[in-house]
Amino acid sequence: MKFSQSLELTIHALWYLAIQRPGTRVQVKDVARLQHVRLSYLAKIFQSLARAGLVTAIRGKNGGYQLARPAAEISFADVVRALGEDEPLLECLPDRGCRTSAACPVEQVFQRARSRLFDELASATLADL
Repeated sequence: MKFSQSLELTIHALWYLAIQRPGTRVQVKDVARLQHVRLSYLAKIFQSLARAGLVTAIRGKNGGYQLARPAAEISFADVVRALGEDEPLLECLPDRGCRTSAACPVEQVFQRARSRLFDELASATLADL
């Protein structure tokens, strides 16, 4: 399983807010410059984080973003879900000739693996960085 570049950028941006600039407002343009990414790309990520309640947007002259909760209360699982990257590891394709009446045993293995992955992601927070 491989997570997206967006997730990597998001983790680094949240690390910056949590560790480098705790309790302060940060403008997306500054984070984009530090990460060498387009402002529009990172702005969309921050909008997703704000919708998920992980950051708060403050408008105005001294505006910017800051963590909405303490870093110790924001898990990696929260971040993955905020970006919509919590898809199943495997989805059986229709018409593959499965003849089982119960749930697919292959899919069950991957569901258990996904559950363990999210348990691990939920146990690590931004404060752990």
